[in-house]
Amino acid sequence: MKKLLSIFITTFIYLCISVIPAPTFAASSQSGAKSTVKANIPFTTTIRLFGYSPANSTVQVLGVRVFAQTTADKNGYWVFYELPISAQARELCISAIDAEKRVSFPSCIYLPETDKPSEIGPVLLAPTVSLSSGSLWQNETGNASGFAIPNSTVKVSFFEVQDNIQTGWRLAKWAEAAEIPILTTQAGNLGEFSFSLPTWKTGNWRMFVKAIYNNQPTPKSQTLLFTIGAIINYWFIYILPKLLWLLAFLIALILFILWEKRHKRVRKLVAKLIEKKWKPFAVRSGLMWRRLQYNLRHLKK
Repeated sequence: MKKLLSIFITTFIYLCISVIPAPTFAASSQSGAKSTVKANIPFTTTIRLFGYSPANSTVQVLGVRVFAQTTADKNGYWVFYELPISAQARELCISAIDAEKRVSFPSCIYLPETDKPSEIGPVLLAPTVSLSSGSLWQNETGNASGFAIPNSTVKVSFFEVQDNIQTGWRLAKWAEAAEIPILTTQAGNLGEFSFSLPTWKTGNWRMFVKAIYNNQPTPKSQTLLFTIGAIINYWFIYILPKLLWLLAFLIALILFILWEKRHKRVRKLVAKLIEKKWKPFAVRSGLMWRRLQYNLRHLKK
C-alpha cells in the first residue's frame, strides 16, 4: 500500500510540473520587432525601458536574473514595454550589436528603489567602432569605422601613450593622456561613420568615440589601441634584407662567372651533355618523326 501511494504522489508531482507553464513576458519595439523574456523566477516590478542606438541594431539588456533583447528601428529607436525586474537586480546594462557584429560599450543604469512600474529613458547607447589595422607604418593609410545613432555628430578622441624611463636599474612604462585635437564627423542615415587615422606621428595611440544626439552626449565607445611605426624601421625590417640578399646573389654570380672563365668546367660539361645526350636524342626523334610521316602516307594510299 505504501509503495502504491508513493508512486501516485510522484506521478502527480511530475504531471503538475509538466502542465504548469512558465510565465512569459513580451517587450516589443516601435518598429514591430518583439523580444520575449521567459523565466521561472519571481519579479518585483516591470519597467518601460527605451532609448536610441545604431539603426537596425540588436539591443540587449542584462542584469541579475534579467535578460531581454529587441531590435532598433531605422531611426535607432528601441523600447521594452514590460521588462520584468527580479528582486535581486540593482542595475541594468544595455548594449547594442550593429550590422557587422560589433558590440558597443555597455551603458549601465541603476534601478529605482520602488516596487511600482516605472519608465526609464531615453537611454543613449555608445557607438560601435573598429580599426582597419592595429599596426600601421608612418604615413600609411589607415581608417576606423563604426555605427552610432543615425544622423548624430561623432566626436573622436586620440591619446598618445608615452614611455618614460625612471631612475634606477628598472625601466617602467606609464601612459600619459596627451590628447591631440578632437576629430568630428557626421553619422549617416543608418548611423554609419568612418574617418582616417593620424599616421603622421609615430608612437602608441589609444582612441575612442562619442556621439552627440539632440545635444546630449552618449557614453564613450570601446577604447582601441593602435601603433604607428617609423618608416625607417620599415626600411630596416623589409627593404634592407631584400637588398642584402640581392647583393649576395650578384656577388656570387660574379664570382661564378670569373671561376668559369678560368676553369671552363661548366662549358665542358655542357658540351659533353650535348654530344652524348642531346644529339642522340635529336637523331632518334627525327627518325621517329620520319617513320610516323611514312606510316601516315601509307594509310592515305
